[in-house]
Amino acid sequence: MKGVCKNTENRSQGGAEFTENFIKSKMCFCAPAANFLLATRLHIYMKLKDYLKGNSMQVINRIKFSMVHFFELIRITKVTAGMAARLLFFFVVSSGIIILQGCREKKNQSEIKNRFQKEIELIVKEYRFPGMTAAYVLHDGTVDAFAAGFSDIEQKTSMNINSRMLAASIGKTFTGAVILDLVREGKLNLDVPVKQYIGSENWFNRLANNNEITLRHLLTHSSGIENHLESPRFIKAIRESKKREMPHLKPIELITYILDAAAIFKPGSGFHYSDTGYIIAGIIVEKVTENNLFDEIRSRILAPLNLNMTEPSDKKNLTDLASGYLSVDNIFQLPAKTTIQPGLMSWNPGIEWAGGGFISTSEDLALWGKILYEGRALSGKYLKELFQGVLAAPGTKYGIGTTIKEDKKGNITYGHKGWIPGYCSSLLYYTRHKAAVAFQINTDIGIIGSDKDVISMIEKRLANVLFEVSTD
Repeated sequence: MKGVCKNTENRSQGGAEFTENFIKSKMCFCAPAANFLLATRLHIYMKLKDYLKGNSMQVINRIKFSMVHFFELIRITKVTAGMAARLLFFFVVSSGIIILQGCREKKNQSEIKNRFQKEIELIVKEYRFPGMTAAYVLHDGTVDAFAAGFSDIEQKTSMNINSRMLAASIGKTFTGAVILDLVREGKLNLDVPVKQYIGSENWFNRLANNNEITLRHLLTHSSGIENHLESPRFIKAIRESKKREMPHLKPIELITYILDAAAIFKPGSGFHYSDTGYIIAGIIVEKVTENNLFDEIRSRILAPLNLNMTEPSDKKNLTDLASGYLSVDNIFQLPAKTTIQPGLMSWNPGIEWAGGGFISTSEDLALWGKILYEGRALSGKYLKELFQGVLAAPGTKYGIGTTIKEDKKGNITYGHKGWIPGYCSSLLYYTRHKAAVAFQINTDIGIIGSDKDVISMIEKRLANVLFEVSTD
């Protein structure tokens, strides 16, 4: 496994680049042969991925095939015996370097997997979480997924890598991506007032900053409008809902909780996290496409990218759902367990809608992060718009459905966190390592309301295991 940590990345580049440079410098006396040798070495290197997956016979056959062509070239070009011997020598040496390098990387891969598994087990134990899943996708496409603890304590059901949980606000990355795709198609503009799209709605004039708000303002939490989740009226409505079951409120009903409220600041002049902004953005998507928001996300993102374990959490019955656990005195006074039987929630999570609204696995989330933040999720170029953010906190900006952080050493991460009662999630893409890491926890006890940023602490622990592992 190449480049999975700082040391491995440097050393593995050294092995591959050394071989190429070595061949180029020594084979300049016979350019056609040198080019063939370099191409052959690269061919072997690509096939080494199969070797690392256990398919050694295929690699052996490929090497044999390449050597046949090698000797055929020697015959056709009629090089001297001395040159032929030198070419064969460098062929064997370069192949040997790559194979030894692959063996070392395979050993490192196993070491990292073992340490990563032990770390999430330790995290579950230390924080007394019911369970947890995690996954990473490395720069070379290597994918590994992990699980620890229980998906259901009472049923004594073990957590597994296919256990799904509510991804909460990580779903904003899907909403943002769909809007960027509509921008590419010319159906939306990020920087025109949204009244162009929804100004005729009978509630629009009661929205703060209604004449100035743009889609970019809504998606970067810089619109200056309130967040309905923080509204005392909304919290009271949830608490007073019948049978202690969160009501299934329609998007427009969610917006009513912030109508007539004063603006927090002028659009574009500040940052205030607002799920309501994403609800409004979702309504705009449905207005211009004349289609359901989730259908747009399915057809444009989930299906084409084969994110088969991810789907809208717009109903109570959700297959492979891990039970979530929350404090008995939680702010919404919901039941302490999210499910009443396996896969059936006690309340409808569809209330998140465009502000979250998806169930997924850690593996799917990590795959999505890798694809999204490397510019491969949509047709055309979109990263410039995605990362054009506003200052959210020191060292942190918020782009379109994406938190952008830069530490004191200049290391940049992209991603999002998620929380919904009973579940906490994280997705991060590490630009330095070109790798994505995601994890999900089936509780919010000890996380929400804690005086410590537990999710950030876990992110650092997993990153340390993944990127700092010794290669000696």
